[in-house]
Amino acid sequence: MTTMDHAFSAGLAAHGKGPVTAARQRRTALVYTVMCLVGFAPVLAGAPAGWQAAGLGLWLPGAGFVAVGGLAALLFPLTLALFGVSLIAWFWAGWWSRRSACGSAAHCSRRP
Repeated sequence: MTTMDHAFSAGLAAHGKGPVTAARQRRTALVYTVMCLVGFAPVLAGAPAGWQAAGLGLWLPGAGFVAVGGLAALLFPLTLALFGVSLIAWFWAGWWSRRSACGSAAHCSRRP
């Protein structure tokens, strides 16, 4: 084991993630923070209700429906349900494409 291998494995054990994963998580957190700030800016600026609803929609899918109020607020649970279905479909598509590319899931999981 070289010094570099030891330093890498010690850092990985201490933080539970490698440098690439850590960089991607930092970038994702930064993008999400910026989106939240941009989404809340119309509320702070006192913009018209349509802009506020659009900004709150950046925070949470369907939050603009709640901001509008009235019968439109009933679309919020539907939006969250459809968002959940889209996540399931996304993971299913990844599983299906891997299965069809390899021929079978058992074939892909075998290591040489």
